[in-house]
Amino acid sequence: CENWKKMLTPAQELAMMIAIAADAHMHQVDKQGLPYFLHLKTVADYLHTTDTQLMAIAYGHDLLEDTNWKAADLDNLGFSDRVMNGIVAMTKTNGDYDAYKKQVKANPDAVLVKMCDLRHNLDVRRLKNKVLTAKDVERIIKYKTFYAELEELVKGETK
Repeated sequence: CENWKKMLTPAQELAMMIAIAADAHMHQVDKQGLPYFLHLKTVADYLHTTDTQLMAIAYGHDLLEDTNWKAADLDNLGFSDRVMNGIVAMTKTNGDYDAYKKQVKANPDAVLVKMCDLRHNLDVRRLKNKVLTAKDVERIIKYKTFYAELEELVKGETK
């Protein structure tokens, strides 16, 4: 039987993803030395939504990239295709940034979450010692460019 697996409800997906992300990122910190989980919470908060699956994607957006979790693990727990696909779309798998951007742009949920992720990552107050290096400026330009591309996509404009 194909439907042997119990699927989580959207509310269960959010609750479980928060618990998984909190545990998986427990020993990680951001550039300021703050718990990395606070970045995930901020990204979810920036969505300003009651869409629990979209929030689950936000909490899980770095899970596959920065921890030992795999998409198959989420599938085995009963996460929906929507949540898994959103998280997979936001996961960098190689060093090809253009391919990564295309991957994000192909998933509407990933686009919305990535915009919030970029917004938080562009907050220079999060930098260590609040000092901008040349590398930081380079990253800011890269992120602002990607954000503008996503914003255009959301507005329905084409390049």
